Amino acid sequence: MVELGNMKNKFLYETVESKLIKDFLDDDTRKKLIKWIDSKWESLYYDKKNTDDKYRKHLENQRLREKSNDYTEKQYDHMQVIKIDTPAGKTFLNLGPDDFPKEFWEKAELEAKKINPNCEFEYISMVKYSNEFGEPTLRPHFDHPTKVCFILDYQLDGNVKWPIVVKLEEFTLENNECLVFDNNMSIHWRPPQKFKEGECLTMLFYSFKDENKVPPTLDGQAEEINMYFKEYIDRYNEVFGDSGTQSKVSFQTSRLADLFRWAQQRDKPKNNEL
Repeated sequence: MVELGNMKNKFLYETVESKLIKDFLDDDTRKKLIKWIDSKWESLYYDKKNTDDKYRKHLENQRLREKSNDYTEKQYDHMQVIKIDTPAGKTFLNLGPDDFPKEFWEKAELEAKKINPNCEFEYISMVKYSNEFGEPTLRPHFDHPTKVCFILDYQLDGNVKWPIVVKLEEFTLENNECLVFDNNMSIHWRPPQKFKEGECLTMLFYSFKDENKVPPTLDGQAEEINMYFKEYIDRYNEVFGDSGTQSKVSFQTSRLADLFRWAQQRDKPKNNEL
């Protein structure tokens, strides 16, 4: 078994343990949420031109803020956009608290506050996996270091079982079950699996942040990912027969880590500056 020994924990509190919550929503709320999401996909999904215009405007605004060193809280007006991620075989929609009805996130907040009373609901990512959009895949990775302290992976609906692996522990969710885990410090992925025609999975990722948290560094991420990638690629080959794209991703991850380490070394104070 591979041990996760290289990642530096920069939390001001203990990282959370993975936890499975059954019967997450009551039947009425769950049915209303399924209906609400379906209505979003019907009203937003096919508006491609408008979607692209909104997203380009968001990217341009982001570049302008970065150029002027404006690091104010990000706005969520661009998030009313359903995007297609073909390499991951999914479509997704991200919404902030103001655009996502509270009746659909108050249970998640209740569970989150039990773990960390200081956390606040940041946004929801609603994801639909299906081979209609590409081959659903989720490679070994850490989420980008932020003030997000943990995530609630909620399986709203689906007709296929697709396990989630968190630090070598495998969880197979049923509909209306939720997995809580530390997405910054815990490497996680889904085993390669070929979806059959008509198989689909609807997931909701509730993100909670803590302003007291110091985001972890990237130190050790690439090394940890590469520990698992060989096994992932072997399994990917068995299922899909071609690991070219996935191998390229692994190479790029390593390259990113090399550049990050080089930048850290470059920016260290010289002896005569101390």
